[in-house]
Amino acid sequence: MRKTFILIVFSCALTVAFAQSINGRVSSSVFNFERFDSVRNSTFIARVYDQLQLNVNYSKFSLRTSMNYEYDMDFKEKHPSYFRVYNLYLEGRSLFDVATIKLGRVPVFNGAATGVFDGGSLKLHYEDYTINAAYGGIILPQQKFEFAKNIADNYAMAFSFSTTALKSFTLGAGYSKKNYKQEDYYASRFNQDFVLDPIQHLIQRNSLQFEFLHANAAYDCPNFGLKVASKYEFDLNLIKTSKIELDAECGLSKDVDVVLYGNYREPRVRYNSIFSVFDFGSTKELEGGLTYHF
Repeated sequence: MRKTFILIVFSCALTVAFAQSINGRVSSSVFNFERFDSVRNSTFIARVYDQLQLNVNYSKFSLRTSMNYEYDMDFKEKHPSYFRVYNLYLEGRSLFDVATIKLGRVPVFNGAATGVFDGGSLKLHYEDYTINAAYGGIILPQQKFEFAKNIADNYAMAFSFSTTALKSFTLGAGYSKKNYKQEDYYASRFNQDFVLDPIQHLIQRNSLQFEFLHANAAYDCPNFGLKVASKYEFDLNLIKTSKIELDAECGLSKDVDVVLYGNYREPRVRYNSIFSVFDFGSTKELEGGLTYHF
C-alpha cells in the first residue's frame, strides 16, 4: 500500500516537467495517543498521515489529485494502514468551446448522485444552455484505490439541463439515481425438519437505490431588490414528493431586506431497505427575518 502511494506521487511528479502551472501541497502529520487495556497496561500508538494535493495544468487540461496515506510510525503494522484516494482525475475544459470532461475518480454534484465516483462527467455549455451528465461506480469503503467488483450493481448516474434564456430567470431540471448491491453472506438457520439442525443459508439481498427527478427555478431582479430560488425533488421509487425548498429576499429600502426561507423534506431512505417499512415523519421548516446593510 505504501509502495502504491509512492508510485502515484512519483507518477504525478513526472507530469510536472510538462506543466504550465502547478499548485498543491504535500504534508505529513503525526497523531499520538495512549490506549489502556487495564489500569497498569497501556500501549502508546503513533499514527502518521501523509497527504498529497496536487493540480497540474497544461493548456486546457488538468490533473487533479487528493489522497492520504495513514500508517504506524514504527512500520510494524500493528494496526491497519489506509491509503485513501479522495479524487484523482483528468479534466479537459472548454473543448471545442462547449465541453468540459472529467475522467477518473471524479466529484459529482447532482441531486441524489452527489459524491465521488469512479467514472466520468460531461458538461456542455452553449450560450444560455447547459447540460450535465455523469456516470460512475460507487467507490469502495475507505476510498480504496481500486474499482468495485460489481459496478453494474453499484453505480450512480445523473443528468441535468439548465437555461438562462429567459431574462432574470434560471430554470433547470434533472434526473439522478444511485444504486447499491450489498454483498451476499451465509447465516445459520434451523432446518425445517423435526430435528431442527442448523444449516448455513445464503442470504441474498436486493439492490437498494435512490431515484429522483428534480427541478429548480430562480428569479433575480436587482431593480426591485428581489431574489427568489426554489428546488423540488420527486422520489420515483415511492412516487411522492421528497423535497420542496424556497429561499427569497426582498429589499424594503436601500439598507433593509426581508428574508424568507422554508422547506419540506421526507426522510431519504433507500428503496427496498428494511428502514422503508417504518412510518417516518417529514421535516418542515419556516424562517423569516430582516437584514440590515451597514
